[in-house]
Amino acid sequence: MRTRTLRLTVLSYLTIVLCLWMARILAVSGIISLPLGFSAVGAQANLVTGGLFLALGPGILGMRALNRRQRLESRRVAGT
Repeated sequence: MRTRTLRLTVLSYLTIVLCLWMARILAVSGIISLPLGFSAVGAQANLVTGGLFLALGPGILGMRALNRRQRLESRRVAGT
């Protein structure tokens, strides 16, 4: 049960980061106007993109850990 809750939490986090990526793309293309430098170009754009890329790391590592944990739990249930 805890694994399912953690999985939903990590997926929610990844969804938020994905929405930020989409907002960044829309801001750079000029479709929307956003604060916090999301529409920056040049060297500042690299910082924004790098920050979003680093934000994906914990989500990906969390999903990897949860998949491993779920695999171990399924082996325990199948073994008993």
